[in-house]
Amino acid sequence: MESHSSAQIEELQAQQSAAVAALEEKKRELASEVLTLKTVHCIRSWINFHNPVHMYWIISKGKINSAKICHLQ
Repeated sequence: MESHSSAQIEELQAQQSAAVAALEEKKRELASEVLTLKTVHCIRSWINFHNPVHMYWIISKGKINSAKICHLQ
């Protein structure tokens, strides 16, 4: 079995930590994108179900939180 020096082990641990941090950041980015897509889909579904002109006005004026739209369907 190959023997590693303390410096090599520390370097490998640093690389592993950096890789884990990068993966966690990517996971957060993807989760945010998924939430955005779900919200957009939900809003479109609700708008298609109701009066589109009226709903665009309500959303554009900030009269309703887009996250709550899904619960109104």
